Amino acid sequence: VVALSRSAGEWPTYPAYAEYAIRFLTADAEKIKALLDLSQVQLDKIADPAKALQLVETASALAPENRDVLIAMCDLMTKAGRTDDAFPILEKLVAGEEAGGKRRGKDAAVYLERLAAALEAKDDLAGAKSRLEEAARVDVTNVRVAYRLGLLYKKEGDTDRAGQKLRPLLLQKIDASSGIDKADVYFHLAEIHVAKGEKPKAKSMIDRGLQANAEHEGLKGLKDQVK
Repeated sequence: VVALSRSAGEWPTYPAYAEYAIRFLTADAEKIKALLDLSQVQLDKIADPAKALQLVETASALAPENRDVLIAMCDLMTKAGRTDDAFPILEKLVAGEEAGGKRRGKDAAVYLERLAAALEAKDDLAGAKSRLEEAARVDVTNVRVAYRLGLLYKKEGDTDRAGQKLRPLLLQKIDASSGIDKADVYFHLAEIHVAKGEKPKAKSMIDRGLQANAEHEGLKGLKDQVK
């Protein structure tokens, strides 16, 4: 029933079936995987972040040190405005990457990006930028870091640095799990070109962005303005 409900896209009824089925799982690893999956459904399909967070917190009780659980929990806490709860968890994760004098790996960039998101949610843009620049030094390939840093530079009016961070993303394959739509990248680059008075380049970005996502509202609105 659970599989059929999901495959049919019966999202209003699927969570109840899935949550009931989790009760019969015996291995903690299976329960955690199922809870995280159901949490994502609650967030993406049902638009219920409070329930999504509740499911992740249940998973956290089973595995308090699980990296995936902690990241998901911090993401949801930040969305819910509970940044003060997310900060110590993220700081601990970052510190763990530095323990024993070891060289920080790519996981550190993941944690720093989440920490930057929490700082930005509290309107600490300077702190967020500092963390993102630190993350970019750790992992130059992290799409979320480059995107968020580009948007911060854009918000500050530093269009040159914003473009330098955003433009390379057009050549990268952006996984849906990143939460970034490539059309968003085209949109922000188009706005940068508009700000610079580069109308032909802006039009090119708009057209290419609409090819990637014809329903992108920002691009459609910008197209009407840039004629």
